[in-house]
Amino acid sequence: QMLIFALIYVKVDSQNPNIDCGLGVVTGVPINFTGAFAFSLETSTTVGYTLPGSSMAFFQNCPYLQVTIYFQMAFCMMFNAFLFAFFYNRIARCEARATLVIFSNKAVMRIDSTGKMVLEIQVYDSDSKHPVVEAHVRLYIVHGEIDNTPDPSFQQLRDTPSFVKRSENYIPLRLFRPNDEFNSPLFTSIPSRVIHHVDSYSPLMPPQYKDETILPTFGLPLRELDSWTGNREGYPCAICGETYGTHERLWKHIRYNQLMEQSCNMSGVGTHLSLGSNNDEETKPKIPTFEHIREFWLKTGAELVAIVEGIDPLTSGTFQALQSYQVEDVVFGAKFSPCFTDNNLVDFDLFHNTVDQVSEKKNN
Repeated sequence: QMLIFALIYVKVDSQNPNIDCGLGVVTGVPINFTGAFAFSLETSTTVGYTLPGSSMAFFQNCPYLQVTIYFQMAFCMMFNAFLFAFFYNRIARCEARATLVIFSNKAVMRIDSTGKMVLEIQVYDSDSKHPVVEAHVRLYIVHGEIDNTPDPSFQQLRDTPSFVKRSENYIPLRLFRPNDEFNSPLFTSIPSRVIHHVDSYSPLMPPQYKDETILPTFGLPLRELDSWTGNREGYPCAICGETYGTHERLWKHIRYNQLMEQSCNMSGVGTHLSLGSNNDEETKPKIPTFEHIREFWLKTGAELVAIVEGIDPLTSGTFQALQSYQVEDVVFGAKFSPCFTDNNLVDFDLFHNTVDQVSEKKNN
């Protein structure tokens, strides 16, 4: 741009021989290209003018020269701002920070201490010297629903009475560690475990094993844990409509009312006696095995997507680290090994290591 404006200065200064703009070394002689380039360099760098001859610095005789100087300085300021923003963005790019967030190579499906089935992954920030600010985690499942309804839009299937098609759903998974009610906060400078309960509301639970007595979701992502801890009540009584937090508390209510109805000689439809006993096999929630979960995962073609989002403390830029797990990346019936050494350091080999839950119980 300095060369272009130097040519413009030469043209403007030599436009009218009767007017001396004062750019030339000799009065009345237009400036040459070398001098015009030096003048353009001074203008673009705003270092101050050292004008040849006896010209005044405001160039009253040449308004076109003033306009040219104005446009060059405006262009230089915008160009400098662009260069500063460009190089700052290149230096301060925080996408590379996401590569320092490490996910476990495998996800594990195990039974926790309460007898519930959980899905678990492990996350760690290898640059623990500069902890990620406001880090939080989310889990999604790309879930293929099986639909046997014919679709007339497929020409080749119009004459087929029933066929299987898929509709992909991007479903958020509720987390209880870290608690997603508090935006699932993470301290990534130490290995953190992310746990999802595979309950009746989970999209990973096969439909035939979902508890039919629990309240429906009505499209909301719910979790049974809130019902277990008293945050809400998810088990309604089929007779009186009262709701309870757990299956056990519901049946305590039913048994109590059955005793009352027996003492009053009540029976038949519309009484709690018609519900039978919770010792009956059909009233007990079915518990799937790991093999059933694996088969359902394969059937739906589900894929687990983990997202860790945070702010780089050095550049203040927001970044996302992503990891996906398919059924072959899930270890069923296992748990993660402790990955801290005796010196309180993280062993990256142990970070990805899993231990069979059954064999560990036998050893203990």
